[in-house]
Amino acid sequence: MKKAKKKGLAELREEDIKRLPELIELATKTLQNKGCKVEFAADAAQAREIMGGLLAGQKRIVRSFSQTLYEIGFDGLMARKAIEVEKTSTAEILWSEEGNHADGLPPFPAIDREIKNAAGTLHRYLGMKNELSLPELSLLLAGRIKERVTESEYGITGINSIAAERGTLVLAENEGNGRAVSNLPYHHVVVAGVDKLVSSLTGAVDVVCCASENGQNRKVPVCISLISGPSRTGDIEFRLTFGMHGPKEVHVILLDNGRQELRRQGYGYLLKCIDCGSCCEQCREMALANGWSGITLTMKGLALALIGGRIAPPLQRNRPGNFSCPVGITPEMVAEALKGINTVKSF
Repeated sequence: MKKAKKKGLAELREEDIKRLPELIELATKTLQNKGCKVEFAADAAQAREIMGGLLAGQKRIVRSFSQTLYEIGFDGLMARKAIEVEKTSTAEILWSEEGNHADGLPPFPAIDREIKNAAGTLHRYLGMKNELSLPELSLLLAGRIKERVTESEYGITGINSIAAERGTLVLAENEGNGRAVSNLPYHHVVVAGVDKLVSSLTGAVDVVCCASENGQNRKVPVCISLISGPSRTGDIEFRLTFGMHGPKEVHVILLDNGRQELRRQGYGYLLKCIDCGSCCEQCREMALANGWSGITLTMKGLALALIGGRIAPPLQRNRPGNFSCPVGITPEMVAEALKGINTVKSF
């Protein structure tokens, strides 16, 4: 009997995008069955409205690095509500303190940013007057992050992928701080673009591994968390108890914000993007040439910004520079999309 040929990740992602409306419905059901509270946000404004309601009355929250949180303007929302945001990604803290904009970087950037004076930056951030070594400062920063995470009622993260059939969230990073943010506070809030939906758990993990292997380090992340709803145990008097070894509540906000419109216009193939960062430098060149700012530097990020009216159409409708995409997105595909996308101002 002839064996069926195993499908590659590019083909699987293409099938996921074709099934996107079905996967949204399926993931909503499976996540709710796992005890998650799921809401759908049609656009960034609706996502902010949901987040504002969830976090009303809080003084401080902790969050991991997330492109999607930048996309919806999360930190600006928190500033308007006088809620302090504690960052937990060392790299993001360094970038932000040096005045760089981390919002344009994918989670596994192909182009790493050099921190020329990390020790000096951490001295300022931590308010230290004594001259300490970088390892000493790193330990102090880790202690501060751990303290703030354990004090917080709410931990906010993005997500790397969602297994729709299982209702499982896949969160990957290298420091362990993202795992802490998702696990130690009583409430874990996830904001995820619907393009993060993958049919199977195997596919969801493959997306994470492939994204990291095509990024700067080319290694599988140190921490990969599979989150299947709130923490629960039946060991105490044989009764189901929530929140004993993790969050008592898990809120999942599925964000559209132009993704399904991109698919309806015939450019859904860009949603195959797994945010590896292999096209980051080409996107940066296009952004500089066209005066774009505050956007995610992936080809998918450019398309979503264009369809939502967050950037003007490109000045020159030529193809971007060559890049190697692990899921088969080509410069020609991007050029076609940037030429043909119709802006929908509601996003």
